Amino acid sequence: MKSQKKIKNIIFDLGGVILNINYKLTSEAFIELGIKNFDVVYSQAKQNKVFDSFEIGELSATKFRSYLKQFIPNTSDAELDLAWNKMLLDLPMARVELLKALKNNYRIFLLSNTNEIHVQQFSSYLNSTYGEGEFENLFENHYYSN
Repeated sequence: MKSQKKIKNIIFDLGGVILNINYKLTSEAFIELGIKNFDVVYSQAKQNKVFDSFEIGELSATKFRSYLKQFIPNTSDAELDLAWNKMLLDLPMARVELLKALKNNYRIFLLSNTNEIHVQQFSSYLNSTYGEGEFENLFENHYYSN
């Protein structure tokens, strides 16, 4: 009888796997702010290099906002952040409970291609919804691309 390898580690993605997201909401928010062709520069399928640079930390939030202000110059940082964060939705309790159950039998990790504006937003949401640091404590470690 062949020995079977036992799964010891599980790596989860954040957006669209654990945290519900909707890219269309961000697109709609930027269109409302005045970028009529936002889908040309950013979508789930493809994006301008600026967005890639922002997600890997090569570009700061300040420089990212400056880039966006080229298209909508009279927009505040808060308005830009709000539009950018529109895609971030919720984390259902059932997923938290599943992660807690899995943690009893596996080493679980979080891996996400994300950026500093999103990290601030979802961290604030998760801490206020589930308690300070409770979400991060579900994972042995978490890795964000930025």
